[in-house]
Amino acid sequence: MAAAAKKRRIDPEPESIDPDEDLGQVLNKDPEKDYVWAYKVGGAIGNYENRGYEIETVRTDGPRSMSQTKLKTLDAPVEWNDNVLMSRPKAVSEEAYARSQRKADKMEASIISQDGPADPSRGIHSFRRGRTAVGLENTTSPAMPDESV
Repeated sequence: MAAAAKKRRIDPEPESIDPDEDLGQVLNKDPEKDYVWAYKVGGAIGNYENRGYEIETVRTDGPRSMSQTKLKTLDAPVEWNDNVLMSRPKAVSEEAYARSQRKADKMEASIISQDGPADPSRGIHSFRRGRTAVGLENTTSPAMPDESV
């Protein structure tokens, strides 16, 4: 009896995990603005307003959610899944990021000694500064005396 031919398994092509394909993607973006979705419940909207964001409103040529199929009432907030679309100028976001990075760099410099031991868990390796993190010395020691005699 001939062995039955095995069928070769054919898997489907992997789906994209690109976050821009998310239904919350913002369409018709202004390239000069930075966008966020702020949850309507709680303090998220106020938090973003304190950081310079403003609520985006429905306009015929304005930004909207990818899942928005038709225009809602003009001048109403742009919404998606209990979130409100907010934006601020990209230059403000870039400066805020740079300010935060400077603060983090200053804090790290005050905590971590660049002359101290290697800290591979933080990506700081002393051998990059011209020193070795671990030193090995190739030597031999004298034979141990045989005490059984």
